[in-house]
Amino acid sequence: MPNQERTFSAPGRTYVLRFTHNALYRLEKTLDRSLASLDGGQEADELRAMLWAGLEGARLKSGFPAEPVISEQAGELVNALGQPTATSIVLEALRAALPSKTPQPPRESEPTAAPTPRDWERLLADAMELGLKPDEFWNMTPKELALYAAAKARRVQNEIRRSLATAWNIAALVRAATLPPLSQILDQNEAAELSEEELAERRSEFEQLKAAMLPNGRSNG
Repeated sequence: MPNQERTFSAPGRTYVLRFTHNALYRLEKTLDRSLASLDGGQEADELRAMLWAGLEGARLKSGFPAEPVISEQAGELVNALGQPTATSIVLEALRAALPSKTPQPPRESEPTAAPTPRDWERLLADAMELGLKPDEFWNMTPKELALYAAAKARRVQNEIRRSLATAWNIAALVRAATLPPLSQILDQNEAAELSEEELAERRSEFEQLKAAMLPNGRSNG
């Protein structure tokens, strides 16, 4: 997805930054601290590592260039661009890759805990539970994973609703004194309209069925 990446030009070449999970994992391992504890590229070694990780994330996603980017190359790019420009490019790429959320300040009664590196094994397990393969997870940005998880949740919710609707229709047919013709069931335009009393009864049956099928009688919608 192009909107998950940022391109920039340095003398004689165009580069791509993509902060995938792979890139963020490498960044935390290289600096031995969490992403949340970084200073936004204000330190030279931090900025070089961030640029290197983003370049590697893009390379591993696209397969180009074939040779891995090394830290020294990232340092040369920082020197060529200048630290303010390089910092701006890196932070813009990070914003593109991370999901938007409103930070919650800690309560006054609670001390602020030092940020810790992510539990990457747990994150990978969660992604696999969503149906992703390991390579797909590592080449995704956190924003892409958040979008995928939200879409998956909507899909599951729709499947639950369809299952409830099917079960309700089956229950309604079982209770019917006379089974209507299949053509009438399939063609909604030919279905007879129900009276207010019948509609109320059907709604009540549906709520009872939903309460029996879902935990605590609540749907996910």
